[in-house]
Amino acid sequence: HVRVALACTNEENLDSIKVSVETAVAAGKEAMVDCEHFFDGFKANPSYALACARTAYDAGACWVVLCDTNGGTQPSEVRAIVETVIAGGIPGDHLGIHAHDDTGQAVANSLAAVEAGVRQI
Repeated sequence: HVRVALACTNEENLDSIKVSVETAVAAGKEAMVDCEHFFDGFKANPSYALACARTAYDAGACWVVLCDTNGGTQPSEVRAIVETVIAGGIPGDHLGIHAHDDTGQAVANSLAAVEAGVRQI
């Protein structure tokens, strides 16, 4: 997805995330990063999806928002993935959820994410 949608390599995308967050923080801004397509990306490549989120957090993002952009993730998947992200080093009090309702799961997914530890909806 990164190569097609963003026309860059995975490593270039990680560098872009890092520089973007560091630039915002250096300007005295609170950085909030929406990880678009996070859940679909995680299902396809968990280590890279987590690397994107960790890069944002490690660069100083106050909030890392996990997005179910296509709205197709089930609540049990959201819960498990959020737990993995927290175990991977991003505290829940710096995580958010952005759920779309394409399949009628946005409220259930938001609640599952909160139960798993996120603190921003």
